[in-house]
Amino acid sequence: MEGIKGESVCRSPFKDDERKVKDLWDHRNKRPKRERVIKIYGNYLGDCICNLTISPNGIKDTRTWLQNPHGLYMTKLAYSWMILKKRIGHNILLTFDNIARIRQGFNNTCPRCKSSEETLIHVMKDCPKACEILVAGGLNNMLLDGNYNNYIDWIEDVFCELDNKAAADFLTLLWNNWNDKNNMVFKGKMGAAVMIWERAQTLSKDFRIFNLTESSIISPNQVKKGWTKPLTGYVKVNVDASVSNGCRVVRVVARDHDGFVIRGYYNFKENSMDVIWAELEAFQEGLKLAEKLKVAQLIVESDSATLVNTVKKRMKDIIIMG
Repeated sequence: MEGIKGESVCRSPFKDDERKVKDLWDHRNKRPKRERVIKIYGNYLGDCICNLTISPNGIKDTRTWLQNPHGLYMTKLAYSWMILKKRIGHNILLTFDNIARIRQGFNNTCPRCKSSEETLIHVMKDCPKACEILVAGGLNNMLLDGNYNNYIDWIEDVFCELDNKAAADFLTLLWNNWNDKNNMVFKGKMGAAVMIWERAQTLSKDFRIFNLTESSIISPNQVKKGWTKPLTGYVKVNVDASVSNGCRVVRVVARDHDGFVIRGYYNFKENSMDVIWAELEAFQEGLKLAEKLKVAQLIVESDSATLVNTVKKRMKDIIIMG
C-alpha cells in the first residue's frame, strides 16, 4: 500500500542550506539558481521566479503578482482582483438590479446605455459599452452571441474555449470593464473602449484571447460519468467506506447485468481507523458477499484509487477524478 511504502510522505524539496530566498541566489552570476528553483517550484512557477526583474543594487522586500511577471503590484490591487472573481461567481456585485432588490424605489437602469436593467450579465456582456470593450479585446463573436439569463452560464461557456492564461487575461478585461462602470457612476465619465483595453494590456502585457496549443480551462467535451451496468452474465459489486468522528461505515451493493440489486451489506462500528483500511475492509466484505452468492463472473468497483492500484499491483498511483 502507498502508506506502507512511505510514498505518501512528502519530503521537502529544500536542502539543509536552503532556508531563505538568498540561498537560491547565484551571487557570482547575479541571478537565481535556475535548476534548483525549477526543481523546487516546477517549470511554470520556476520560470516566473527566474524572470522577475531584480535591480543590481537589490530591492526592498516586495510581493510580486505572478499574474503578470512584468510588473509589481500592491497587495490591495491583487486582493481586489481576487474579490471581483468571487463576487462575480456568486452574483453579489453591486449592480443596480441587485441594489433595487433591497432598496425600494431605486432605479435599476444601466447608467451607461440607459436602455436596460443593469443585471450582472448586462453590465459584463450585453451592455453596448461592454460589447465594445470585449470586441476591442479580441473576444470571438461566437462568445458574444447568445442570450443568457445567468452570468455564470456565459462564463462557463467562455471558459470552455480559453486556456488558463487566456482565462486570466479575460478576467482582467472584465475587471477593467467593471471599473469603467464605476467611473461612470461615481465620476460621471467613461473611458473609450480602446483605452480600457490598453489598461488590460498593462496588467497582462502578452495578452491574447485564444491559444489553441493549450487545453481549455473547462473541457468542451464533458463526459457524464456514473454507474454503468456490467456485461451480461456478470455481477458488479460496489464497495465503499467512510470514516468520521471516530466511527467507520462499510457499504456493499451487488447488482446484476440489468442493474437490479441482488443483495447488500452494511456495517457500522465506533472504531477509528485510516480510511484506506476501511476501504480494504469494504473490499473484503464485497468478496465475501460474492462468495455467498456463488458469483461466477465478478466485477468489483471502488472509488478508492489507492485500493484499486494496490489490488492490481500497480507501481504508481492512477487517480481518476470524475
